[in-house]
Amino acid sequence: MAEALTEERNSEPGGAPNTANPEPAPKKKAPTPVAPPESSGNSRLPTITAPHARVVAVLLSTAFVLWLFFSWRGYGARHAQIGEEWYVGGVHLIELTLVKEDAKNLDCSSELNVANLHCAYHADGSTKFEDTDDKHVLRPYKTVKGELLLGAGLWSSPGLKSSLPHNRFSVTCNYHVVGVVRSAATRWDRKSRFDAIKQTATFGYFTDCVLPQ
Repeated sequence: MAEALTEERNSEPGGAPNTANPEPAPKKKAPTPVAPPESSGNSRLPTITAPHARVVAVLLSTAFVLWLFFSWRGYGARHAQIGEEWYVGGVHLIELTLVKEDAKNLDCSSELNVANLHCAYHADGSTKFEDTDDKHVLRPYKTVKGELLLGAGLWSSPGLKSSLPHNRFSVTCNYHVVGVVRSAATRWDRKSRFDAIKQTATFGYFTDCVLPQ
């Protein structure tokens, strides 16, 4: 009788739930991991290891140093310290500062002998070249800016055949740059000794020299 009463209570609607054997809650499914998209072989960048990077750096540094060296040698063969735009083969309009006594006082000494251009004296400063033609004999001059150069043919130029001023004056000429010299000595007075130049200087010849009006 008691057993029947118990069964009725358990089966009546609105009655207390039967907690004796509760059913387990359903388990949530874990999310399925999504695999990353496969990358094509062309998108992979090459990997440079540390030893390889050092080798590349050394090669680049060596190439840069060699480039600087050969660039400097080529530059020195074409340019003098008188100015960056002065180069072998160029023609430049220049203005020289002079006194008329310079025609006999200015001299240089060197073994340079290029394109029939040479100083009046050999490097020892005492032996003269046999060729004394003004068109071939180099002499030292300075521009109105104080730049040193060696040139020939100034005093035989038709524009200087007339009487020259007694005071310091200037002359404009076309200066044809033939080369660059470092081993040379100059003097600015016939009674003075030769002094070696302290920098490179261009040498060449003058044409179309005139006194500015």
